[in-house]
Amino acid sequence: MTPWDVRVSPVARQSLLALPDTAFGRVSDTIELLRSSPLLGRECRPSYEAARLPFPCRVIYVGYYGLYYTADKEAQELYLRFIEDQRMGPKRRFTGRLR
Repeated sequence: MTPWDVRVSPVARQSLLALPDTAFGRVSDTIELLRSSPLLGRECRPSYEAARLPFPCRVIYVGYYGLYYTADKEAQELYLRFIEDQRMGPKRRFTGRLR
C-alpha cells in the first residue's frame, strides 16, 4: 500500500508543537503509522454532545492525547484536525477552534 499524504491543520500543528518532548515523539510516530494504516483509528462517536464534531472523523489515542483526523480514501489523504489532551473535560474540547 502506498503511504497516504498527511495534511495538518494550523490548530493541530500548534498543539503538536506544544506537546511535551516525551509525547511529541510518540505522536509523531503515530502520525507516520497512520500514513500506511489510515483506518487504524476508530470512528469518533463521543457520548457528550459538547465533545462531538460537526463532521465525521476518526480518533486514535496516544497516551493522554487524542489525534482527531479525517481520511479521504479516494485522494489517499489524511487530514489531522486536532490533537486534544484527553484529561481536559469533554465539554471543553474543541471550544472556539471549530472551522
